[in-house]
Amino acid sequence: MRRRRPRGFTLYELLIAVVIVGILAGLAIVRYMNLQDKSRQAAATYDLDLVRKLLAIYATDYGGYPVAVASYDDLKSQLVGPDGLSYGRCPPSNTFQWASYQLDASQNYVLRVNIVDRQHTVLIATPDRIYRE
Repeated sequence: MRRRRPRGFTLYELLIAVVIVGILAGLAIVRYMNLQDKSRQAAATYDLDLVRKLLAIYATDYGGYPVAVASYDDLKSQLVGPDGLSYGRCPPSNTFQWASYQLDASQNYVLRVNIVDRQHTVLIATPDRIYRE
């Protein structure tokens, strides 16, 4: 009678397979986290652009931008027209954290916000553009 050789994987083969799967999972997690940060940055840029548009409407009606304010809620409360109606819905501040809003020497605003991401990215909005610090 012929002896059958036992079938299956050796301990080394299983260990190598587990290590390879672990490396691939680690790479996938890092890639996923980077994509999350990029999407948070895109969402914050979009929200900040909406605020820029509302500030432009305000400047058209009043001939200038609101005075320096201490918080995002203060800025939202000032973005109303002469008739008392809001210019539009300000985006919620869940994509960024308020940093500062100031008027420069030429009476243009400089709005700084911190994005809620792993790199703590700072976005700066001016009447002309939005850029990273």
